[in-house]
Amino acid sequence: MSLPLLATKEMWQEFDDAWAELRQSGGPIDELLPAVKLAGEKKRAGRLVPQAKEHATTLIEAGRADDAALILGSTLAAGGNPGELVNELIEASTKAWGDKKWYPVFQEATGFKQGASDLRKPWRKFAKLVAFQPGSTLFHPGGWGVGEVLEMDIDKETLRVKFWNGRTDNFPLSAAMDIFDPLGEGDLRARALKDPEALKKEVKADPIEALNAILTRHNGRATTTTIKTAMMQIGIEGSAWSAWWRKARKLAENSDEIEVSGTPQKSLVTQLLVKTDPGEGLRRILQRSTNLSEVHQRVRDLFVGQGVEENLEQIAIEELENAAKLETEPLPERLAAWLFLREKTGQSPKLMRKVLYEVLQAPEPPDVSQPPEIWKLFQALPGAKDQERSVSILPELFGSGGAKLALEVVDAELAEANATIDAIGTEEGAEADAALAAEEAAASSDDSDDDGASADESGDDSAEAAAESEDDGTWVEEVLPHLQHAAPGQVRPLVERLLTAGREEDLRNHYSGLLARPLRNPTLMIVLADKFEDCEVHEDMPTPVQRGQALLALAQNTFRERRGNPQLTRISGRLTDFLTKGSQPILKRLFAAADISALRSANVTASRGVDSEIDNLITEIALSKDRQFFAQDGGFFWQGSTIWTTRAGLRRRSGELKEIREVKIPENQDAIGRAASFGDLSENSEWEAAIEEQRNLTARAMEMEEELRSTDLIEEAAMIEDTVCPGTRVTYSDNGSGETSTVLILGPWDSDQVLGTQVISYRAPLAQGLLGLGKGEKAQVKLPGGEIELTIESIETPDLSMIGAS
Repeated sequence: MSLPLLATKEMWQEFDDAWAELRQSGGPIDELLPAVKLAGEKKRAGRLVPQAKEHATTLIEAGRADDAALILGSTLAAGGNPGELVNELIEASTKAWGDKKWYPVFQEATGFKQGASDLRKPWRKFAKLVAFQPGSTLFHPGGWGVGEVLEMDIDKETLRVKFWNGRTDNFPLSAAMDIFDPLGEGDLRARALKDPEALKKEVKADPIEALNAILTRHNGRATTTTIKTAMMQIGIEGSAWSAWWRKARKLAENSDEIEVSGTPQKSLVTQLLVKTDPGEGLRRILQRSTNLSEVHQRVRDLFVGQGVEENLEQIAIEELENAAKLETEPLPERLAAWLFLREKTGQSPKLMRKVLYEVLQAPEPPDVSQPPEIWKLFQALPGAKDQERSVSILPELFGSGGAKLALEVVDAELAEANATIDAIGTEEGAEADAALAAEEAAASSDDSDDDGASADESGDDSAEAAAESEDDGTWVEEVLPHLQHAAPGQVRPLVERLLTAGREEDLRNHYSGLLARPLRNPTLMIVLADKFEDCEVHEDMPTPVQRGQALLALAQNTFRERRGNPQLTRISGRLTDFLTKGSQPILKRLFAAADISALRSANVTASRGVDSEIDNLITEIALSKDRQFFAQDGGFFWQGSTIWTTRAGLRRRSGELKEIREVKIPENQDAIGRAASFGDLSENSEWEAAIEEQRNLTARAMEMEEELRSTDLIEEAAMIEDTVCPGTRVTYSDNGSGETSTVLILGPWDSDQVLGTQVISYRAPLAQGLLGLGKGEKAQVKLPGGEIELTIESIETPDLSMIGAS
């Protein structure tokens, strides 16, 4: 039994017994020393003295004077009576270390020697120095972290330490004993310093061992934050921490030595003094949960990964069933729990069938665009996985067997469910359960002679009826009219079931209808588009351009509304991939036959905000139709007030602004100060020059800041294929002289030579004459020296990401 835990719990009789047992066994004292410290914090140091002296005597006789000194010193430091301990402590220390060269040095440095007025503080420092032997590990709480003692120079009274980051330094012993704490060999921080990779493998393979080490370090109790900090100190953080904590918490909840309470984010983990039954521990944790959602989450976590014992599974299922019975819990949460139970047990909970039957009785809304109550309930399920599970009960609810099941069984199940709910947590309820069971048994006995089936048997029959209803496909007729109301998690598995049932034509009709109203069910729209756009589309469907416009409108809407909505964010990303990925993207195929008017409409939609991949693809499609497409609609991308440059040019310009702000302006301020010190400012030329320079620098900085605010990157521009534009390498010939030249057209802040080619700004006269031309085209270019006629020989688009390395 853990001595620190007994001290924490203040179980002093058990503490004394455990100490006596340790003394008699002659075992190691690693746990005893922190337990003594804890007892001192509990103001119980007085009761420790007799045990400490007796244990010390036993250890000295066994040749373990060093352990004897540590026990006596710890007891003294914890508040033990000096009159009873000092002489024995000095005697044990001298016997243990008196022949060591460092012993008198340590005594002098710490004041730990006979005759001192109070040996508590000197002992604490002395014990630290004793622990700081070469090869030992220490910790600097102030920021340097964990280090290993390489050498102790007694003559110079210094300690040489190598820290985890490779830094090595020397420290006076007088400073070392104040700023460092010794670490035991079992401390995770010490083990991480010795072999970090081996430790990471160990803690991942056996999380409980690591968790116990952390709990021991923190006296048997630790919060999630404490555990996370401890794991960060050994290099396990981020996603690695999340994965480790999920596994460790699950194992701890099923352990008989550890108790876990609270949520995963705010857990309290405690070492237990007495082993407990894991099943009872799990039951207690689940019953203490604040709501059904928390119970459901814990039970789901239990079933993730490696299998758990059958009895724990059964307890988890029972407690989730009980929690789901409470009518105070939200119905969507209850249904999510029932669906999980159905998946794990293979049977639909009776109470779930009763509740869903009642929901089905609600009148359908007069507006067909509004979902019936049952579909509202599916949409309100908390998770996509819950929604996916709900698909499996549709045949049971809407099939011919489902109606029969509800009519025959609901009355009996209603009585049973009500009795069960009333019975929760009370002895009266248990008695009512027993009475109800007896009545049902009697009724079953009577009915068996006439009908040959009991209530339970009718439940079995209902399962068979549900299976038959799924086979006969009658449920499909009820579901198809409401497909547009399907929850996002229901859509894909439901569509697959309907395809299996041979209802492809009905799904095609739904797709055609959604194209007119794509926002009605975005997930369904994407799933059906994925199905039908990859195959031959019937003539009665909208045209490809119309379908492209509908999908583009959906992409624009989901992109605009996605912020703060994880579901729309996933839909937007999925739709972007669907429209733009592949060797022949869907969007390009749909707009293949589009005219300029349709493309302008698509461009307007994209300009309202879509993912950059869709925007770039629309640009590419438009330019493939007409290279002057954007010139006709406000000009090329480089025309206007925006300053186009490369990343390297932007860095260069930003560096120039930084130099003005951080070097030239401060230097100017110094110059103004020096000029002011010369006295009369009215005839001070230095002052006037410095002030003028200040005006110029300030104006220049403001101008550059404005330029940088109007900047865009050439690397991110929608490059026009086979057209001279910023970011292209152009070879042209002078028709007059016959000479051929090659230039790279970039921004005004780029270097003169990039990638082995002369650079000209796209704002330069020569570039202005070349921009917008295609290969083989001729142009009259006006230069400062006169007008020349040029012919474009070739156009290339180099990899501009290499500029920084050139």
